[in-house]
Parts: sequence; C-alpha cells; structure tokens
Amino acid sequence: MKKSVLAILLAAIATLSPTAPVSAAATYANQDFTAYLGPAGVSKPVFASGASAYIGGVAVHPSSWGSSNWNKPIYPFGTMLVLTGNNRIVTPDGSSLNTFIVEDTGDLNNTKGLSYRWVDVYFGKYSTANYSAAIQFGKKKFSYTVID
Repeated sequence: MKKSVLAILLAAIATLSPTAPVSAAATYANQDFTAYLGPAGVSKPVFASGASAYIGGVAVHPSSWGSSNWNKPIYPFGTMLVLTGNNRIVTPDGSSLNTFIVEDTGDLNNTKGLSYRWVDVYFGKYSTANYSAAIQFGKKKFSYTVID
C-alpha cells in the first residue's frame, strides 16, 4: 500500500511539474575570436538585436552571406556562448569574461577569412584606448559551448 501511494505521488509530481524544453549544447573547437568597438562618434551604440551595446555582447556570422542578413545570425539573438576550460577574455574595462551573449552580426560577406563559428567580442564604445586594446587582442582561437 505504501509503495503504491508513493508511486502515485511521484507520478503526480512528475506530471504537474513544469519542465523547460531541453536543448543539446554544442561545443566548437578552435574558433576565431576578434574584438570590435561601437562606431566613432556614436554615444549610445546599438546591437543588431536592438539591445543597447554592452560588454559581454558578441557578434557572429549571419546564417547566410550577404548584407541583407544583418539581423539573421548563425545563433539566435540571446544565445549564450561559454568558453571551455578556464579560458577568459579581458576587455578594456577590466572585465574578465568567459560567458557572452549573441547580440550582433558581423563580417556579413565573409571577407575576413574567419572560421564559420567566429565570435567578435564587443570591447566598448570607440576610444583610442579601446581601439588599441582591440588591435592588441587581434585574432585568437578559443573553443566554446553554445547554450540556447
């Protein structure tokens, strides 16, 4: 009797508990990472997603090449990218980050020869110091996991 009551309670809990859809995370190895800035003279840059630009936002390639796809990234806006291992990226404001949110698209025509799953890290508003930091960052390889 106790076992059947317990089984009924567990079944009821499982049935009534809200469950979020689970999506499999994918990890991509040795992808290109670069850094970019808001445009010169723009005091409040905005990402392609419509969000105000912030440290931790990133750009990725569009889902297909061409300037008309500026708002169609390979990962949906809001997707989280997490660096694997203990890797971190230090931005000019001193933030040490391993997690980023897709908010923008870049290299719309694939003119820079970057890996398909390339990530461009937003380094802040345009300034001489931020520009120097982005140039110094250059192009690096990181592996990351996509969490949507």
